[in-house]
Amino acid sequence: MRTLLNRPETTAAALALAVTWDTSGKLVADIKPVAKRLLSELGTGVWTPSQRAAAVNALLAFPDTRDAALTKIGAVLTNPQSPLPIQKALLQAVGQLNDRAASRLLIDTFVKTKSAPAFEVIIQREEFSLALLKALESNRLTPAALGPANIDRLRRHPVRAVNRLAASVLGASIETSAEKDALIAQLLPAVQKPGNIANGRQLFTAACAICHKFGDVGQIDVGPPLAGIGSHGAEELLQAIVDPNRSVEPNFWQWNITTTQNQTYSGVIISETTAGITLRNQGGDIEIKAADITKRENTRRSLMPEGFGGLGEENLRDLISYLAASAQAPQATAPAVDDTPKSGGPRDTPLPPVQPIIWTPGKTRVLMIGGGSSHDFGKFFGGTDRATLEAAGFSVNYTEDRDQAATALASGEADVALISVNRKFFDTPAYRQALMGFAAAGKGIIMHHPGTWYGYQEWPELNAQIVGGGARGHDKIAPYRVNAVRPDHPIMRGVPTSFTVEDELYYINSGPKPIPADTSPITVLAETSPSQKFNQPHPAVWITAHPQSRVVGLTIGHDERTHDHPAFKTLLTNIVTWAGGKK
Repeated sequence: MRTLLNRPETTAAALALAVTWDTSGKLVADIKPVAKRLLSELGTGVWTPSQRAAAVNALLAFPDTRDAALTKIGAVLTNPQSPLPIQKALLQAVGQLNDRAASRLLIDTFVKTKSAPAFEVIIQREEFSLALLKALESNRLTPAALGPANIDRLRRHPVRAVNRLAASVLGASIETSAEKDALIAQLLPAVQKPGNIANGRQLFTAACAICHKFGDVGQIDVGPPLAGIGSHGAEELLQAIVDPNRSVEPNFWQWNITTTQNQTYSGVIISETTAGITLRNQGGDIEIKAADITKRENTRRSLMPEGFGGLGEENLRDLISYLAASAQAPQATAPAVDDTPKSGGPRDTPLPPVQPIIWTPGKTRVLMIGGGSSHDFGKFFGGTDRATLEAAGFSVNYTEDRDQAATALASGEADVALISVNRKFFDTPAYRQALMGFAAAGKGIIMHHPGTWYGYQEWPELNAQIVGGGARGHDKIAPYRVNAVRPDHPIMRGVPTSFTVEDELYYINSGPKPIPADTSPITVLAETSPSQKFNQPHPAVWITAHPQSRVVGLTIGHDERTHDHPAFKTLLTNIVTWAGGKK
């Protein structure tokens, strides 16, 4: 146990076991310094989510660190500068603790921050939800701070005790069709008049964008897509807003799922296999294993909350005017033109014709960006790799056009960007902004083979913040080994701990030029056997530390000798799965 406590990869799990097993106190002297160190690292990005969960459990179970751990977690969760992924990981870890201290911490966090991730954790457990309602009852929190959507979720909570208390504290919602018809009739004359479109956009952003994408507003479609919604009349739009349950398509029914851990989830089922289901709600996508499900209920209702009639005549008029404006033909405007060349660099492969980007609903969307010199991009990256990922169940689009890539990244429709590009003239301001924005939005990014090169001298931020360094040279194509450094990581699952490829061995983060001081740190998951030039191993698969995005680097993949390799196919599939937020 002492050995495991002092191994970085097992410290957190070993501490959790030591705290539980050491009833005689023999390991206290070993536990204290380890616990103190983990406590200091609690708000940093040095751990995997599973390690962080184990560390939180251990620190809260160890009497010497429990109070300090709760205080530290609370400080991280209420600090607006704390990275969102770390906040979410800590919230999930605390959410597994079914006790009053965890409940107090979560409620205090939500009262101070009104954090959407905190609410998602609170609503999963009966005791947390009841505590939140009691905070409302005691005026620590106002209904306005929750908003109509969260109020409705409490009123319709799958646990009877919660929805009963919600009805008592928040009041009952309008339930009868006659009452809703009367409200619609009362509001209709006002909403048929022209409204303030700018205010309507603000209202949509605040109240609707959490579940709907509309033009350039919103990130995810939880409910039905709204494209073309503006062609419907004011009466039909008002009815859909005030009475969302009047007509619900079966694929948008709300399901309530209860797990063996006594957690409850509500959402739309977007995919289901014998292994489990993926549920989507306002907080994002949740994967639940079939073995963990104890109860599932089809409510046959919409996930869209009721109560938007309370926005009032003026706000509803503005919101409907904003939606209706989409049906009007836009005025023709001259598009911004970047007249720099798109191709023609040394040894660049020809730029293929642009194909439209089409996504398959219900699947993780992967945007592959390739092209440039020294590789057959269309055959191996846009061909073999695309087929591998499509066979694994992803929706995949491939482009070599920098303007199409920039537009697709900026739209936010893709979940993962797989970048294998070294084409000259690619680093335009629009593409730079789109890729960095894609990362800041928390989307997954994979820098593959030529994408890991120091390729753009005028864009050092790409290597510093996304790649985590890079390569300036490689051995000639020859066989070498790829050896797992972190075989326990999800990316390495099912991948041999050592396998041979015949490929270019990239000198990642190796001389003669130093790595820039502002380069993000990387966690190496697999490395090469020693290179011919440096006689030392080099990173082959790694994770780049990024405050929002899941970023992975992968060097192997020159031609068919790697792209057709079974281990590479498994590795690529795992990387895309992990980068897309699936474990």
